[in-house]
Amino acid sequence: MPTGPALGDPERTTWGNFCGIVMGHRRFGPKDGPGFCAARLKHWEDGRQVRRKKDNLLARTAIVLDIERSKTTGEVPPTLEELVKRIEARGWALLFWTTHSHGPGNPRYRIVILLSEEIDHELPAVEFIAADLGLLGVLDTSKIGAESYFYLPSCPEDSADLHQEIIVHGAAIDATWLVGEATALRQAEAAKAAQVAAEAHAEAAKRRAEKIAAGFDPSDSLIEKLRLRLDLDATLRAHGYAVRGGKYRHPNSQSGSYGADIKTFSGIERVYSHNGGDPLHRDNLPREPLNKGGLDCI
Repeated sequence: MPTGPALGDPERTTWGNFCGIVMGHRRFGPKDGPGFCAARLKHWEDGRQVRRKKDNLLARTAIVLDIERSKTTGEVPPTLEELVKRIEARGWALLFWTTHSHGPGNPRYRIVILLSEEIDHELPAVEFIAADLGLLGVLDTSKIGAESYFYLPSCPEDSADLHQEIIVHGAAIDATWLVGEATALRQAEAAKAAQVAAEAHAEAAKRRAEKIAAGFDPSDSLIEKLRLRLDLDATLRAHGYAVRGGKYRHPNSQSGSYGADIKTFSGIERVYSHNGGDPLHRDNLPREPLNKGGLDCI
């Protein structure tokens, strides 16, 4: 349990050597020990190490899936035999191992899939591959960021017989193909977010028109007066949102994607987010009306 920044040593190796490291490693005892980050990162101040941080990412170097029973739906991961069939059907080379907490009734495993070359770390490549393998419902979404840290195989000493590592021989995922598919997925997500924003605006405009027709005076509204003084960009930044290319990322984002933006409709700025973990995502907003007391609310 080190203190201070998460620093590590950048290393290059072959797929065969990496397989040898994984297959030759087994540590008994607490969940701890050596691991890896499947990414290329900027060098730290000393020019030798790297700091495992989202803002330091340069590229994703492999696809890593952490698989577990869904905490929301209860969906159970496929059996090892079924998983291997799916992988072999695609001809991909991969490493598989059960993780430390794996056990009866609690299947948990990690999959590392070889890439033909590194790819843009911001692409939803992990999500696409998980969906392609039928694993999206059992994917640990807290570990899809390229900066995520993954322990090498380990297990409690009294459950060694329940754990295993497997190599599936095959070819690397074609990075060009994956970039195209992941880009299409990102564009589809952006289009969906734009549609949701447009629908939300249309609904808000409808409610506003109905209120005006019923005698509401916008010039005498507290929320309308506050809007004139509200700087959404400054407000998001003040609350820890990172900004890149006009998009915003919540400080506790698990995916690392910049999924929120500010759209202006009818002269009114609103924040729209398609990241499920963002407090500003529509599914995380209050369900009950906020103005029960008759006051305008933001």
